[in-house]
Amino acid sequence: MQNYSLEKGILTYSGYEMAFSKWVENHESSSHPEDAALANYTKLNFNRSNRIHNTVHIHENLAKKIINLEKKYEWWVITESWCGDSAQCLPIIAELAHLNPIHIQLTIFLRDRNPELMNRHLTGNSRSIPKFIILDESETHELAVWGPRPEPAQQILLDWKKKEDPKTWEEFELELHTWYAKDKTQTFQNELIQLFNEVLI
Repeated sequence: MQNYSLEKGILTYSGYEMAFSKWVENHESSSHPEDAALANYTKLNFNRSNRIHNTVHIHENLAKKIINLEKKYEWWVITESWCGDSAQCLPIIAELAHLNPIHIQLTIFLRDRNPELMNRHLTGNSRSIPKFIILDESETHELAVWGPRPEPAQQILLDWKKKEDPKTWEEFELELHTWYAKDKTQTFQNELIQLFNEVLI
């Protein structure tokens, strides 16, 4: 059982949403309250997250998989408020967890306040987020790890990092989130269906 607290950066999803709202209200972010750029990303991501909650349609077979679970699971997500990929993906995870609160316990870990957990789930040498971790009920055995973004979005990042692409960071961000907007969470939901079919009972 997690010891939830904002100071430790361990929150229920409802607690994370409340904190998210406060960060926006105070022009702050989850990891560096004094950083204006991260505060701006936080506000943008708050709006993205709310839009997805209000408009997403969960695939019928994905919803059935969650509703019909027979075992209990812990779902952990490592994130920060300023992370654009998290704003696109975490709301889907939360919507799914909400379908079966008896069998799924969703816990949010803020990356910068939980470095040991983050360092166990690097992407190469990068502390990329979000990371979605599925554990058994005892929290002793990791069944699967997903992240930090759907495969096509990851490819957009890798192509940009090759430096053959002359795009600026702002242009890269626009391309990435344009892809998310056009995809409408379909790729992420399909990746989750594949993942859940492999590890959830």
